[in-house]
Amino acid sequence: MVATALSCNSSQKTIKENASEEPPIASEITYAETITEAELKDHLYIYASDEYEGRETGQPGQKKAIAYLKAEYEKLSIPAATEDGNYFQEVPLEISKLPIGKLSLNNTDFIIGEHVLTF
Repeated sequence: MVATALSCNSSQKTIKENASEEPPIASEITYAETITEAELKDHLYIYASDEYEGRETGQPGQKKAIAYLKAEYEKLSIPAATEDGNYFQEVPLEISKLPIGKLSLNNTDFIIGEHVLTF
């Protein structure tokens, strides 16, 4: 049983030291306490601005918004979560749209999207 317990520890991976010149912030709470109201307001106004065109997934505004976030992470020396330095996770996007038209049942018309929802 002791051998089993000791072998469990041997499978742990070694974590690389932070390569940045500045020492890492002690905790998320400590870092959060450094954010000023004005700084947060500036970032929120930028991120919510018309420049990012609503940030809808898959649209140009979303690409601009994630580029902004990545640049801010890099300014703060926040490393990417992956070893290859990629800040992004690929997630497949499937866009569906409601069909246009109407359904008729017993001489009554039902407009798709208004009277009837289809999936």
